[in-house]
Amino acid sequence: MPTVGVCRALHAFSHYSQWRAYIEGLGCEVTLSGPTTRRTIAAGVRLAPAEVCLPAKAFVGHVQELAGRVDYLLLPRIVCRRLSGALFFGCPKSLALPDLVRALFPRLNNGLELLVDERERTCRDSFLRLAGSLGRNGAVARAAWDRAAATAADSSRLTRRIGTPVHMFGLPAGSDPGGPSLGLPAGSSSGWASPGEAAADDSAAAGPRVGVVGHPYLLFDNALGLGVVDRLRRLGAVPLVPAFDDEPSPAEVRSRVHPNWLYEVGLLRGAGAFLRDARVSGLLLASSFACGTAAVVNELIRREVAGLRPMPVLALLLDEHTAEAGLATRLESFVDLLSRKRGRR
Repeated sequence: MPTVGVCRALHAFSHYSQWRAYIEGLGCEVTLSGPTTRRTIAAGVRLAPAEVCLPAKAFVGHVQELAGRVDYLLLPRIVCRRLSGALFFGCPKSLALPDLVRALFPRLNNGLELLVDERERTCRDSFLRLAGSLGRNGAVARAAWDRAAATAADSSRLTRRIGTPVHMFGLPAGSDPGGPSLGLPAGSSSGWASPGEAAADDSAAAGPRVGVVGHPYLLFDNALGLGVVDRLRRLGAVPLVPAFDDEPSPAEVRSRVHPNWLYEVGLLRGAGAFLRDARVSGLLLASSFACGTAAVVNELIRREVAGLRPMPVLALLLDEHTAEAGLATRLESFVDLLSRKRGRR
C-alpha cells in the first residue's frame, strides 16, 4: 500500500481530516509528521529563506522529517477558492510552498501537488486530478471525494463542539503536545465559535473575555504559538477563538469589502463578532512575523475597533526568537488591565 506523507503544519490544521479521508479512500496510507518541536523549527530556519514566516519555516522542517520515509509527499498549493460567488486567494507565501520545497530538497522526487484553483476548476475536480497522479481511476476518485466531503463536514462540527482542531490528528483536546486544551467548562460549547455562541461562564467570578484572532496553525501549535490560548486561561481570562470555516453569505460579500484572502475572511468576521458582543473586554491579535497578510488584516481590525467599539488590543508578533518570559509578562499585563477596567464598571 503506497504511503502519502502529510506535514502537520499550515493548511493541515484546517483540512487534514478531508485530506486523510480522501487519500485513504484512494487505497493509500497516510503518514502524518509529528507535532512541531524546537528541532522542527530549527531545521526549517536553517533551510528556508529568512523572508518566509515562522509557520512556513516549520512546514519545511516537517518536510525534512518525512523526506525518505514515504512514497509520496503531499504538497498543497491552495491558490483560489470561490465562496458565495466571489474569489478568495490563499496565503501569498504558502502559494509557493511546493516550489520552495522542490528548490530546498532537489533530490525529493516524490512530491504530490494538490493544486486548488477554482478560477480554472472546482475543488472536487482538483482532488480528482490528484487521484490520477496516484494511478486511481475516476470511479474510485469520485467515491473517495464523497467520503472526504462528508468527513470534512463532520470534522468541522466536532471542532466547534470541543474548541480545537487537534482531534483531526487523532488526539483529544489537551493530549497533543502540539496544541493547547481550551479547558472549557463541562457541558460548554466551543470557544472556537463566535462569542454569541460560546457558553463560557457568565458569572461575576469569571475573568475577562478575550477575543483571540489568529490562524489555527499558530494558535493550536504550542511550539509556534507558545500556548497563547492556554496562558490566557491560566491567567483567569476566558479566551474565545472565532470559527474559520464559515462561508460568507452572498449578502456579506456584496455589502462589505473584504481582502480577497481565503484564510483571512474568518479572522475579520471573528473580530467583527467579538466587537459586537458587549461581554468581550479586549482583543488579542496573534500573528507570525513576516506574515504577508497580517499587517493589512490587523490594521483593518484596529480601524474597526476605533470606529465601532474602542477596547484594548494586544498585538503579538511571534517568530523563532520570541521569548516565553516576555510573552508571559505581556499577557499578564493585558489580562490585569482588562480585569481592572471590568472591575470599574
